Amino acid sequence: MDTTELQHEFSLLRILYHRNKNQHRVTTWWKWLNSLKRTLTKVLCLPDRLRLQPLVKKLKLHIIPGCYRAFNNIISLGQFVTLGLVLLGLLARINKCIDGLGVVYETKPVVSKLEIVPTDDDLGQVIETEELDVVAAKVVPIEHRTQRKGRDKEKKNKKKKKRSAIDDIFG
Repeated sequence: MDTTELQHEFSLLRILYHRNKNQHRVTTWWKWLNSLKRTLTKVLCLPDRLRLQPLVKKLKLHIIPGCYRAFNNIISLGQFVTLGLVLLGLLARINKCIDGLGVVYETKPVVSKLEIVPTDDDLGQVIETEELDVVAAKVVPIEHRTQRKGRDKEKKNKKKKKRSAIDDIFG
């Protein structure tokens, strides 16, 4: 088992983790980075392949997809785009290294087609468009509602506060 590439990626992950811990430790995506770091630490410390199998399965099925979504969120927010791109690139290289370990794990087969079973349940009542026109005519137009609100604002604007000399200076 050649883990030199994985160790290199892990060292980069550790540096990013250490450098950004104080600033980002309360964010939601930090949970995923933390779990990725902890799981990779366990993977690198275990020499036995039989004990690696559950960890690799956890990484591939749970942690890496969660990290992917969380790191994409960093990019979509736009505040720390460079950090998000670096984390996504690092995650992709870690995923490639995990695939290269050669650990085989079982997955459940995915059902590709859904079977639609007809039922005799009541699906509701069909509404004709003529009935909708009658209901729409009874609704008060928006214009009438906004006119009332405008009058209330005019009454409120008439009351002015007394101004002092400080108000003349600052504002």
